[in-house]
Amino acid sequence: MVMDLAYELLGLDAGWAGDGLLSPADEIDVLVVVPPSAAPSGLVARSRRVVHLADADAAVPTAMLAQLRASLPGLVGIFGERSHAVVVASSIYSAGLRLVLFADEPVKAPTG
Repeated sequence: MVMDLAYELLGLDAGWAGDGLLSPADEIDVLVVVPPSAAPSGLVARSRRVVHLADADAAVPTAMLAQLRASLPGLVGIFGERSHAVVVASSIYSAGLRLVLFADEPVKAPTG
């Protein structure tokens, strides 16, 4: 089950994506895959570009954030194991990019 959890995770306004869910026709400009996960082929097929992080425990490289911002993506998708993907999503959101977090299990927003 692929879910759009960006609203709960980051407190985003649900108005930017209609009802809060992506339709099957929606395209992802950049999909960031957090190791050790491998993104489902259907999700990869919906993505214009796929970027694999080298290390799940490391911070998102500054150069990668700069490349993402320079390419002006309409939507960045994050896929990976929940605990690592949440950290990556938070970093990318803090860089000012619109994102959607894909997960097969519920994600709770961190307190504070």
